[in-house]
Amino acid sequence: MSGTSMACPHVTGTAALVWRAYPDYNNTQVRERLQNTTQNLGNSNWYGYGLVDAEKAARETIPPASVTDLNETAAGVTWINWTWTNPADADFSYTEVWLNGTLEKVYAPEDSYNATNLLPNTTYEIGTRTVDNSGNVNFSWVNDTATTLPDTTPPAIAIISPETKTYATAQIHLNVSADELIDTWMYNLNDTGNVTFNPQTTMTANTSITAGEGLNN
Repeated sequence: MSGTSMACPHVTGTAALVWRAYPDYNNTQVRERLQNTTQNLGNSNWYGYGLVDAEKAARETIPPASVTDLNETAAGVTWINWTWTNPADADFSYTEVWLNGTLEKVYAPEDSYNATNLLPNTTYEIGTRTVDNSGNVNFSWVNDTATTLPDTTPPAIAIISPETKTYATAQIHLNVSADELIDTWMYNLNDTGNVTFNPQTTMTANTSITAGEGLNN
């Protein structure tokens, strides 16, 4: 079987696939979709509109709607949590979440994103786009800005050395650590800075150590 007898069931079946992908189309729109997605076989006097392409004609090309109600719901010193409402599109797949040039994909039905490792007291903007199961992207951005909380907790300091004992050396090294990155170290020993001890010197040391992280803490 060949010719129009073979073409008719193929075109009819493809038209049904188009209608399933685009249920709101009328007959004219379905026909235009079939015509606009054919493969060109040459002279139209011989081949009409060309060879029908079922995969191309029935492919979904309409992107999903955007997310709504995007808003930060909570924030800490180094994190912000955003939530939104996913679109109602049946073929909606995931939300693109862009922050500082980095992409994260949040797949349905998830509708939130928690950004971590942020700087304190800093404003960030999140950008979102939606994508369906066919890979169609809604290029309309939905954005929101939020600010992390200021860091008001001073760092905790640990004195590693010197130990509480008698030293027989002329110099004693001070070794301290903190539980976070320190911008400036300051110390005081008996109201003076660097101190050199004479051998066999006995003294009571009153040491004050201050660590500043650059955030007024």
